[in-house]
Amino acid sequence: QFFFNQLHQGVLPLWNPYIYSGYPFFADMTLSNFYPPAWLLYFNTSIKTVSWLLVGHFLVAGYFTYRLGQLLKYSRLASLFSAIIYTFSGIMVNYIADPQRFFVISLFPLFFYVLFNGKIIFIALALALQIFAGHIQYVFIELLACLLFWRQWKVLAVATGLAGLLAAVSLLPMLEFIPYTTRPEAYQDLSIYQNFSLRPVSMIRFVLAHFWGIKNQGSAWGTMDTSSIGYLGFLPLVLIGLNLKKLIENKITLKFVIIAGLSLMIAFGTHLPFFNIFTTYIPLFRFFRNPMVFLSLYTFFMALLAGRAYELFKFDKIINRIKWGFLVVTLVSGLAYAIFLFYPGLPHQLLIWVAG
Repeated sequence: QFFFNQLHQGVLPLWNPYIYSGYPFFADMTLSNFYPPAWLLYFNTSIKTVSWLLVGHFLVAGYFTYRLGQLLKYSRLASLFSAIIYTFSGIMVNYIADPQRFFVISLFPLFFYVLFNGKIIFIALALALQIFAGHIQYVFIELLACLLFWRQWKVLAVATGLAGLLAAVSLLPMLEFIPYTTRPEAYQDLSIYQNFSLRPVSMIRFVLAHFWGIKNQGSAWGTMDTSSIGYLGFLPLVLIGLNLKKLIENKITLKFVIIAGLSLMIAFGTHLPFFNIFTTYIPLFRFFRNPMVFLSLYTFFMALLAGRAYELFKFDKIINRIKWGFLVVTLVSGLAYAIFLFYPGLPHQLLIWVAG
């Protein structure tokens, strides 16, 4: 609101004097000042405008997940299944309260859709849009995931450079600001990651989001953390498990399995005995303190895998069995009703016979 109030007064707010003794406002990219959809707030900063902004991102996430499914040759139902799972996943719903994260992850489907299309300018625009959204760590892990799609490396490298130029107005002030923060020194110690690491016991919330209760309703018990952001539900996990062998046999879904598996593993953070390998050998990794952000990649690629698993699962056979079962039950019930209708005393006689 400060940003848009200043713009209304014809001032470009490089500095915010109302935070502590002053704050480099222009250099804080997490404020999403250059994110085009957020410019709606320039005209109206009401909660209704914010709500429509969030709803719009849900629609974008669902639409491009569906389109990506179609691009991957999924059926319409399978594409829709993936779209529903990702759009209403734990991470999407939870991050409504954290708009910068929400904006970036809602654009994951758009980014991978244009990536698989292979058009440099659109990849660059999608990437720049995510950078402007304000949470650079999600952009970083997204690019890490792209390393498995080696055929797109050259295209991705050019697109990333172009996106950097497009987003320079946000990136350059941030890079100038970083040396004055306390984080680079803090990251020398692995303990900084401990509070942001997924505890294995919390994985129950991937299936049962409210297993530990609901904190703001006073029903919380046991361990409470943000692990519900990994929630997918029971059915997607069962479908993936039942069709895992077939998913691994396909080259593209094998990559999805690898990305989802590695993302889940890294999310455990300091609970992994070899976590320091990631902080030591992956460039820039140590500058991000929250390993659980990898659950966003886990969720997205698991949603895509669930769509493919839905397609592979032989629902037609199950439906046929249900139809035949329903037919048999209907015939037996109808026959029993007809007998009892013509022989009203038969039930009583049967009970006497059974009792005797």
